[in-house]
Amino acid sequence: MKRRHGFTLIELLVVIAIIAILAAILFPVFARAREKARQTSCLSNIKQLTLGALMYVGDADDMLFGHIQGTRNTFYPPTGVFANWPQQIYPYVMNAQLFSCPSYPTSPWVYSPTSRDSNFGYGMNYWMTYYYYYSTAYMAAFKTPAKTIWFTDCNYYIVYPSYYLATYPTNTTYGQNGSARLQLRHNGGANVGFLDGHAKWLSRSVLEGDSGSQSTCEFWWGR
Repeated sequence: MKRRHGFTLIELLVVIAIIAILAAILFPVFARAREKARQTSCLSNIKQLTLGALMYVGDADDMLFGHIQGTRNTFYPPTGVFANWPQQIYPYVMNAQLFSCPSYPTSPWVYSPTSRDSNFGYGMNYWMTYYYYYSTAYMAAFKTPAKTIWFTDCNYYIVYPSYYLATYPTNTTYGQNGSARLQLRHNGGANVGFLDGHAKWLSRSVLEGDSGSQSTCEFWWGR
């Protein structure tokens, strides 16, 4: 009669080692898959925000809006009667969750007509604000709307073009660790909404490589 026995210590150690190797291989794959899902959700957010912004522009006789619009008593921080860009386009999207990127761990933004919250999941291209296009910000004035960034991943309500990062890398606002710089949250890149209404993911090399000034950049100026 044969006597049955369990696994030997060596066999158990071999099994544990195999499991550890498989885990080391699969965990990064699972992490990338999870981030890919967040990237897709974020891209949907930016797409809907961009379409909402286009509807706002359509109702405003084709004129773009500023990142802060209205009467201000001071330059910065602004006071008085004004609205930032999420407040302006919110009636066209009616969903506060769209302003929060799934990969940006921050408190959910809550819409209020008088809110002064400036920390969203997305930023508006600084060169598309009224600082540069106050009296001529008509959509028809832009020659390349399909290549001009309007919104992208950022920890602040405005995002500075890569020109500022390349020119002032240590600046506390738009340098390497700046509060208003482009955020490359999604697999080495960022989601971008363009002036023509479409949205897509662009890599770090494309976005940060486009560091020319207004007359020499590809994605940030539009003329």
